[in-house]
Amino acid sequence: MQKRLILTAGINSTGYLADSWRHVGGSPFVFAEFDHYLRATRIAHAGTLDAVFFQTIRRSAPILRSGRCTASSR
Repeated sequence: MQKRLILTAGINSTGYLADSWRHVGGSPFVFAEFDHYLRATRIAHAGTLDAVFFQTIRRSAPILRSGRCTASSR
């Protein structure tokens, strides 16, 4: 029996690095843009990944409304 390696990508809506939005061309609001997820999925598909998982965090909206987009708000 041949074993198969299954490759996946996980996309976290609030990001993995608190200050990554400060990168040139970055935005703290990219998680709200459909095109962001579409681009990420296309990159995963081009890399022949088997699945893409999307994580949503319900508390993101209140953090953005309060204007607190920092690591301490997580």
